[in-house]
Amino acid sequence: MSSSSDMTWLQASLNRLSTCLLSEISQERQIDNIAFSPIGLMSCLAVLLNGAQGETYREIDALINPQQLPSEAFNQGFQQLLNDLETSIKYETESIVSQLIKASEQDAKNPQSASDSEGTCPDDFDDFDDFDDFSSQLEPLDEEELLDANAELDEESFFGKEFHLSLRSMLWIHHMVQLKDDFVQQVRDNFHCQIQEIDLTNRQAAAEDMRLWVESQSQTPVGNVVPKIPDLTFAVLINVVHFRACWFKQFKVRDTNLAPFCGEDQSVHDVPTMHLVDDFQYLEHEMFQAIRLPYDLGKASFYLFLPKSQIELGRLYSLLRDSPFQQWISKFGMSEVDFHLPKFAIDQTLDLKTLLGLLGVSTVFNEQSADLSRLTEDIESTYISEIRQTTVLEVNEKGTSATTTTEAYLGDLCSEEEPPIPMIVNRPFHFAIVDEKYHIPLFVGDVKCLSN
Repeated sequence: MSSSSDMTWLQASLNRLSTCLLSEISQERQIDNIAFSPIGLMSCLAVLLNGAQGETYREIDALINPQQLPSEAFNQGFQQLLNDLETSIKYETESIVSQLIKASEQDAKNPQSASDSEGTCPDDFDDFDDFDDFSSQLEPLDEEELLDANAELDEESFFGKEFHLSLRSMLWIHHMVQLKDDFVQQVRDNFHCQIQEIDLTNRQAAAEDMRLWVESQSQTPVGNVVPKIPDLTFAVLINVVHFRACWFKQFKVRDTNLAPFCGEDQSVHDVPTMHLVDDFQYLEHEMFQAIRLPYDLGKASFYLFLPKSQIELGRLYSLLRDSPFQQWISKFGMSEVDFHLPKFAIDQTLDLKTLLGLLGVSTVFNEQSADLSRLTEDIESTYISEIRQTTVLEVNEKGTSATTTTEAYLGDLCSEEEPPIPMIVNRPFHFAIVDEKYHIPLFVGDVKCLSN
């Protein structure tokens, strides 16, 4: 049996959850773009598992813990995963030319200072044989030209590079309800889950408090994340996965042009398409092309699977599901690729209650048979009335930003040089943002249609 230190069980569980759920969602939304976070959903279900018993426990456990690890090993493994995943690194880099432009701006504002410092150069320019000749080329720039130069540099250099990944949960509990001590300890210690008492009889004020908390975790406005708290709700479990990262090899804005994209419904639209020729980890299969785009620091990557013409995404799901994701990764090799990728953004809310039922988790949603008796002392009949996930994801020249909010409402009741391999993403494709340590999917989705 696997131990908590051996994370292959968690890799298998998350990959299985993501491919099965993606297949069901795709059948339900045949021409819609799709994005969701398997780790966000699994975090919510893992918290609920610690409050469940009987058939409710067995169904959730079968979905997220198919290897049937003991509860303690499962919780400790999840704690290790969350601790390892969480990273927040931001740093600034500045090109030599950018520093020269700043020096030119300062000289323009203070001519006397410029003449006093003539013949000197910053430490960063020790390698230049003739700094004065080089910097003199920048002196004629007027204010408007300086602004244009800075804008061009913002596109082409790595300003404000960052890698941020956070996973946070909050259990909002009605202030008149008492949670069991063992449940509180397990979810706090193992799932980064805070517990906050709140008056859920004032649902509008409670929803606003929850929205503000989600906004603070995602660091961006999130709109109406908690649209309506159902009647008779005594607790709301919210999980937020926030990801923001720059590409290791960034696309240049000036190379983005309109190009046709043929959607799942055969409609064709000209959409902004990025372009980059470089060495990438690449895989050529008889059914698809695949590429790995690493993010800065190498902690995560964007994997894109482009089915060959006449191959549907459904056949791709089956193929990917039949083999562990790590096996596909091991087949990638370095190649020069002439890569064309459309910019895209997805804003989507999924009702997961029906989808989880299709995957074998249904008892927890039945107010007559659900058993969450390990969660609270006060309420005998506890069930999940709603569970949904909202994902906002954007891919552009600099990188990717993605936020997923999962809500569960608890109620009672080397050879000859060859040309680059062309990979033109002009038709529906599958993508996955994957942690590179454990190779688990943080976000997965499909792009089936785009419009300018």
